[in-house]
Amino acid sequence: MFMVFGSFNPGWTCLDDPPSNGTALMGNATNISMFTIHKGWNVSGNTDSGFDCYNMKTCNNISFNKEASTVVTKWALVCENSWPLPVIISIQMAGVALGSYLGGQVGEKLGRKVSIYGSLAIMVVMNVVAVFSVSWEMYAFVLFFTGLANGCILSSLIVLVIEFLNTWWRGFIGAFPFWNVATLSFALCVLVLKDWKHVHLSIAALSLISFLPVFWVPESMRFLTVHGNITEANKVVRKIAKWNKKPLPNTSILNTIAEEEKKIMNKTKQYTYLDLFRKPVRKTNIILGLTWLILSIGYFVVGFGIKSLYGDFFVNFLLYSVVSIPMRIVAAVLATKVGRKFTSAFFVCLTCGCSLSVVVIQLLAPLDIQGTATAVMALGASMMTEAGWGVVVVLVVELNPTSIRNLAYGYCNGLARTGSIIAPFLIPRETFPMFGAFLLLGLLQLVGFLGILMLHETKNKPLQDNLLKKPSRINNRPNEVSQSWPDVDTSSRSTLDIVMRV
Repeated sequence: MFMVFGSFNPGWTCLDDPPSNGTALMGNATNISMFTIHKGWNVSGNTDSGFDCYNMKTCNNISFNKEASTVVTKWALVCENSWPLPVIISIQMAGVALGSYLGGQVGEKLGRKVSIYGSLAIMVVMNVVAVFSVSWEMYAFVLFFTGLANGCILSSLIVLVIEFLNTWWRGFIGAFPFWNVATLSFALCVLVLKDWKHVHLSIAALSLISFLPVFWVPESMRFLTVHGNITEANKVVRKIAKWNKKPLPNTSILNTIAEEEKKIMNKTKQYTYLDLFRKPVRKTNIILGLTWLILSIGYFVVGFGIKSLYGDFFVNFLLYSVVSIPMRIVAAVLATKVGRKFTSAFFVCLTCGCSLSVVVIQLLAPLDIQGTATAVMALGASMMTEAGWGVVVVLVVELNPTSIRNLAYGYCNGLARTGSIIAPFLIPRETFPMFGAFLLLGLLQLVGFLGILMLHETKNKPLQDNLLKKPSRINNRPNEVSQSWPDVDTSSRSTLDIVMRV
């Protein structure tokens, strides 16, 4: 979300004396990297209108307003020079997308902790390096790697957390507004600092603090078990039992699961992203991936387009960060009480309604209320997207077994970042009206709603540990039973039961 602030144009001032004949004098100053303070005539830079850009071309001495120091003011990315902004955003999000897939593979092969804490170390370094960027090209290069690290973290963090929880807490924690609290913290940081370099250094400091528990946080017991590392898995069980002051449970079930996984791995050798598209999880993962892509496009169109909404940028950014928090809490409660499928479908349906409402407002509402009403409904769409997305996260984790869970989350997260790459080019502007953008979003969200209705409910279902595949049509032996989620009851062999007993 950094480029929501980084792409903000605080406005600029022409330091030339106003021409006496009322017409703008033509100037040949194309290099506007040097700025000075002086009284002159102000031009709002929130939108690069044709009039504003004409004034910039005819002005010899330009200074950006001191409301904020951003990437725009650093390299004068306005008017005909504004084209790098969506490029920078897309490069960063391409890094996040690649990091999501890479993090999913690393998390499945080397462990959730390696993916998370290795990426945190990269985050610290890259955010410091970003401050010393000498051009927007260098800055975009650095942001690619911050995005790469961020994607790795996002693809493994929620998986590590949920693999330690029982079915009730999975629904609640998975939908809890941690992301929104972080976004709110970022918005407050921006509001206080208003300097892109200081914000980068703050992110580096927080990333360093987050790295400190690396020697305290255990690796996922499920990951260790399905990879045959029973000794380390037992150490995690003992550590949890010690923390909870409970007697050590019987852990023989770990050996059973490890043996089952070993038999599967003898046939498949190694899990890859291709396994996400094999039976019995093929349809599920296609729907989940498409849903994440759709929700991401809607969320980031509003986020990156905040500067296009009516009202003060900083107030809108703060509201964008705050409004989703109470709704995410409501979604978390509904997910545990009613179910994951209904809750996510309900909120995605509301998201679709909000997006289509913007279309109606843009076409039919009086001009005096159009700006405010559009901003309210756009923020409402973002709020409902967040609520539904939080529950869809839980579905991804619960509908995929441990052996491919990190891959599934990385795949979905990667598609979400693909949506964030597309989103900057759908932000409303002169060549692409707002009603067109939200009409497209509304139709996509309707598709997402229908897709969720085709998924299985996972409420009160145990996490599956092994990927149970259907037998080959050529060699269909009598003792090979076709099994698919969620008909398989894995509660008798779930490692989660062991954790909860301690």
